[in-house]
Amino acid sequence: MRTKGTRFRKYIIMAVVFILTAACIVGTVIYLSMDHGSYDVYDVMDKWTVDYHGHHYENMSGRSQLPDNTRSKKNDVLTMTAKIDAKGADRLTVRVYSRLSSLRVSVIDRDGYDREVYFYGYSNVNGLDTGDFLGSGYHFAELPQGSYGKTLKIMEMGSSDGALKGIPEVVVTSFNDAMPAFVNERVIAAFITIFMLLMGIWIILLSLFVSIFDKDFFKLTFLGLFSVSGALWCMCLSKVIEIFSRDIQLNGIMEYMSLYVLIIPLLALALTFFNNIPTWQRIVMFGSLCLDLGLAIAAYVLQLTHLANIDFLLPYFHAIMLVDAFFLIIVSAMHWRESRLAEKFFEIGIFAAAISSLLYMTIYYVSSLAHMDSGFLNRVLIPVAFLFMSILILIGYISDLYEKRSEDVQRHRLYATSGIDSLTGLRDNIIGESVLRRLQTDGEDYMLINFDLNGLGAVNRQHGNKTGDQIIRCFADILRDVFPDSDLISRMGGDEFYVIYEKHIINVQELDSRFADLAAREKEVSSGLALPVVITASYGYALSTEVRDRDAKLVYQLANQRMYQMKLNAKNRRADV
Repeated sequence: MRTKGTRFRKYIIMAVVFILTAACIVGTVIYLSMDHGSYDVYDVMDKWTVDYHGHHYENMSGRSQLPDNTRSKKNDVLTMTAKIDAKGADRLTVRVYSRLSSLRVSVIDRDGYDREVYFYGYSNVNGLDTGDFLGSGYHFAELPQGSYGKTLKIMEMGSSDGALKGIPEVVVTSFNDAMPAFVNERVIAAFITIFMLLMGIWIILLSLFVSIFDKDFFKLTFLGLFSVSGALWCMCLSKVIEIFSRDIQLNGIMEYMSLYVLIIPLLALALTFFNNIPTWQRIVMFGSLCLDLGLAIAAYVLQLTHLANIDFLLPYFHAIMLVDAFFLIIVSAMHWRESRLAEKFFEIGIFAAAISSLLYMTIYYVSSLAHMDSGFLNRVLIPVAFLFMSILILIGYISDLYEKRSEDVQRHRLYATSGIDSLTGLRDNIIGESVLRRLQTDGEDYMLINFDLNGLGAVNRQHGNKTGDQIIRCFADILRDVFPDSDLISRMGGDEFYVIYEKHIINVQELDSRFADLAAREKEVSSGLALPVVITASYGYALSTEVRDRDAKLVYQLANQRMYQMKLNAKNRRADV
């Protein structure tokens, strides 16, 4: 039966998801309906003359497939020419997108002179050789003044098999409008990716600092790493990175490396959030994490040693990412019912990440085969999806932290109001045993000191139980005075007490000093009693490191054994006297 609190948490989740989704949709619609300014763009997209594989084609359109629909080979050359129809513009800039290819842009005069204005690729002039990786990106070539009516010539040569996917996208603008038009097309991606990058950096720095004092904050660094790697990949995918860096080779390497490492912090987050999943599922996640890390390192080593370009392992990474996406969806679905509120937010973020991954891979391969324009996906949908999942995961973490802190507060309140020994005000046997069980479960080091009052039975027989109770209360006060820095002082029942140190265990020399203080306080308090009664106690201590598996029962037995040995020695000394 669902409780009112369960239904309320369900409504919270639904409301948050609805608000975030609605905000993304409304923001996208508002952006698409806005007037983004007026820029002079000259249409040359449908006027290309193309030469490819020895064939000549007229009136080809930009972004269309290769003329013969065959998969290009390494060093294949595609040449395209068109008249520059930009009357009235003194200075023009050509923006060309190339994929893993060398690119040459030139202007052919009316007398047939071919004047090169831009080159990127394998050339000693540019510092690149045939072993270097040619990235994918936009090239900006400024045309010489007076180019109107002349012929624009663009040559693209693939650096690997399949590099040439089709007729490249070409945009001709006035010189002053080239970069504003480029930035305007990517304003949403630029805002989101910069925000995610700064958010990730701040999360990493703050979580590393705060984790010094509270280790629960350390796993937040994985979210920061995910946000940073996701932001860098989205910046490279949408080419926002070219606003800051025009080094296409470096940008390309950054794009692939950020993609290769993207799944690693996400899997690490999953391992920290899913605490109750079966061991085999944790092994699968950890194994996939190691596989992803190994693939990222291998890709970088292949690039450094020039054995293969960094994109060589991309199909293998996509296969791993596909398996991870389905596995995380299945795990999240299986544990949805028993998940806490924090885990539900995280699982929704996992769903978003998995669905985005599947969508990205689907459109990536479909657009590659059909040479479709995936600009809206790269510039809007994927950055929005990454921001959406990062916020959900952050909400999940904050909710998880809040739940844990609330549980700690409730536990401390319960600890403060229950489990009190009515005679001494110390913790009782129930609290003492629960602390020992927790220490054994946590596997932390601790020290147990066991005390037993000497001669309390004789005092009860000679002077009555009230006097015996007074001695017990006095000894409890003595323990508070001598061990004020202990983590627990408990009366186990009758005349038996013990003290526990778990956070800051005192050393043997300090412990001997405390025992000396104990004897002095016993003598001092005894002298103040109205009856001729002397308060003394036998004691023994043991460290958790002295027994196997830090077993609390064995630690208690060892301390108790040493305490009774002290009591026996004291009896023997009195018998000798």
